[in-house]
Amino acid sequence: MKDLENLEKEISEGKTISDSTLSFGLTLKALILKGVLNEEIIENLEKELESLKEFSQPTEIEKKKIVLKKRYKILNLLREGGMGKVYKAHDTKLNRYVAIKFLKGDDQVQIKRFINEAQAQAKVNHKAI
Repeated sequence: MKDLENLEKEISEGKTISDSTLSFGLTLKALILKGVLNEEIIENLEKELESLKEFSQPTEIEKKKIVLKKRYKILNLLREGGMGKVYKAHDTKLNRYVAIKFLKGDDQVQIKRFINEAQAQAKVNHKAI
């Protein structure tokens, strides 16, 4: 890792700096020394980074989607209806095809209807299903 003194020396000598060998902090310092970044640009970048902080932690829904992505490979949309969308997927743990339903919104009445539908379907036992 290049230290700041070597970096300043190389820039003053007009040498090309390879950003891949620099840490993030030294890369920023190199850009400042080269005159690419100034105080105004840095302030704007800080504001943009601050506004992105809310996206750095996944929401509960995103966490569930991550779990789904690890286990299921979504293949295609089967149907879309009033309650949501149904996708054909492959369950990579059990090595079988499944249907996954994504509800629209978080309406508690709709969620209860969905649970009732799932419980009714779970009771069906037929060789063709």
